[in-house]
Amino acid sequence: GITPDQRRGVGAGDVARATIYRRFAVGAAMNLNDLASKLWPFLARLFCEVGTYTPTYQGASTGGTTTYSVQVGRYLRIFNVYLFWAYVTWTNATGTGAALISLPATTENTTNQRGTCAVYTTSVTFSGSGVEAQILPNTAYAILYSPISNTLRADVSIEAAGEVALSGVFFV
Repeated sequence: GITPDQRRGVGAGDVARATIYRRFAVGAAMNLNDLASKLWPFLARLFCEVGTYTPTYQGASTGGTTTYSVQVGRYLRIFNVYLFWAYVTWTNATGTGAALISLPATTENTTNQRGTCAVYTTSVTFSGSGVEAQILPNTAYAILYSPISNTLRADVSIEAAGEVALSGVFFV
């Protein structure tokens, strides 16, 4: 007799090839899914990282010794970009010079590539209109300063005790 496939003009070889193709396509899709499920965690760790770090508060001229009551830092690295948040509370700091808060990594060494931070302070003395922070190229810290005018700024000097929270973005 004549099969339904033969009536439609499909030969036995065409049916066999279609069956093989279906098995290969389904198998390949399963293999790609399996590969993706094994490869994605590796790629995610390679290109993206979420972590914690211990931020420090120190002086730019002399680092000094700082006694902390809180040191908390978190970061998200996506390729060569870091988004970070740091919070420190200290009760005794002996450093001198401008106040520095450490970053989770050293910044990229690119001329004029400066980052800024959102800053919150308590018990930190400043001479201008508020406290800001800047991240300079090839450094592992944010420097605190206070804008005095549109052309002048003053570094925020290290304080014996205080509280600083900041967040920002930088490239490595």
